[in-house]
Amino acid sequence: MPPTNALLAGDAHGERYWLVPGRLRDECGVPLSAVELVVEERNTVGAEWDTAGVSYGETVVTWLGTPSVSPAPGSRGEVRTGTSRVCGVDETAWLADPARFEAGHVKLDGDRIYLVAVHPTVTSVRVSTPAGAETVSTVTPPARPDGPRYAAFDVPDGSDVIEMALLDAAGQQVGGRDLAKPPTGKG
Repeated sequence: MPPTNALLAGDAHGERYWLVPGRLRDECGVPLSAVELVVEERNTVGAEWDTAGVSYGETVVTWLGTPSVSPAPGSRGEVRTGTSRVCGVDETAWLADPARFEAGHVKLDGDRIYLVAVHPTVTSVRVSTPAGAETVSTVTPPARPDGPRYAAFDVPDGSDVIEMALLDAAGQQVGGRDLAKPPTGKG
């Protein structure tokens, strides 16, 4: 540590973390995430990698044969069962809307380290919590310099409000939401 291929580095009260190009692939050989979050405490030399990733777009599921469909419990949609495989991500709808994004986090010693995937025009994110505010630049992985952008940042674990604003190159807000509240849907 640190990784030699880090796209960005951060520090959560003495605990270092990095964004690195994604390594893991789905069943069709497509990267599961263009980047991975590596936290030093969870990745000691000689141990298995323990990373987190997010994708930008809708996961493409290919059914092998015809799945059976049944109502979901509580009348909330349907459940499909059968054999399927995951083959990439479809970014089409997301690229049409700069406000769409995906966020995930890991908890670590009183902090939450967030990883976000955003539209190619989002050059930074402004993060506001009761503890303060910061603006974090987004980065692109080397394999897709014109593709979706990514950022990582840490916030105190007990934050009741984590407002994230998506900012374009002119500093104008194009979207965002409170990450402390469950999303209403992906993106």
